[in-house]
Amino acid sequence: MGFEANPNQYEKRYDKDGVYYIRKPEYRAEQEAQLQQPATDEREAQERAVEQKRRTRRTEPMSPSEQLAALNRAREISDWIMEAAIRGTDVN
Repeated sequence: MGFEANPNQYEKRYDKDGVYYIRKPEYRAEQEAQLQQPATDEREAQERAVEQKRRTRRTEPMSPSEQLAALNRAREISDWIMEAAIRGTDVN
């Protein structure tokens, strides 16, 4: 890879240690733009997640029993974190 594979995209330079190659600015910009694009599998996973969210999203407010269950679960989690803090252990 590098200058051997793409010799026209590199400039040959010389210094006291010998020859070295640097990428041309436009080639570097092109490579960096490609790196910023999401991979195909990441993009497909994101599209699947968005579609799943659209199919299963909540459209109605929580019922009182659901609110109570959520509050109880939040209390369980906060108690667990407090106990871990008292023991001096990490919460991961």
